[in-house]
Amino acid sequence: ALLRPMLHVDPRFDTSQLVDFHEQLLLAEPVFAHRVRPLVLSPGCLMVTDSRLYFQPAQLNNVGEPTLKLPLRSFSRLYRRRYMLRQTGLEGFMQDGS
Repeated sequence: ALLRPMLHVDPRFDTSQLVDFHEQLLLAEPVFAHRVRPLVLSPGCLMVTDSRLYFQPAQLNNVGEPTLKLPLRSFSRLYRRRYMLRQTGLEGFMQDGS
């Protein structure tokens, strides 16, 4: 109960992180999401524009991770995945193989 206020993630998306200010936001509000990597679970918010996918990590530990900016044209495949026994995951593969 004591950690609950500290673990609150601000759901607002900082639009100053957009690469091009002419990008149109395709979501009415950002989506709370986790970026899952081996041994690391990073909470944050996800925003999709007409040209890029953005993941803005939460400032939980003041690590200062930069906003992840992925051009939509660089995706070669997207797959729905199971996460925590539910069909809530999304895995993307880039054209460069990453």
